[in-house]
Amino acid sequence: MGRALLEAFVEVVRAEGHAKMWLFTSEDNVAAISLYEAAGGRPSLHDDAGYWWSFSSG
Repeated sequence: MGRALLEAFVEVVRAEGHAKMWLFTSEDNVAAISLYEAAGGRPSLHDDAGYWWSFSSG
């Protein structure tokens, strides 16, 4: 279910034309961290449990 929600969120963000998205979880939420990393999220350099996605235009 988490993966389906994340994929739907990515679709909305991209459809709206955003270049980036950011999600945050708690540092001890291993399941969310694993999901974000598996889905291409890159750890934030400023937050221990923040993840960024960047989308190319076009």
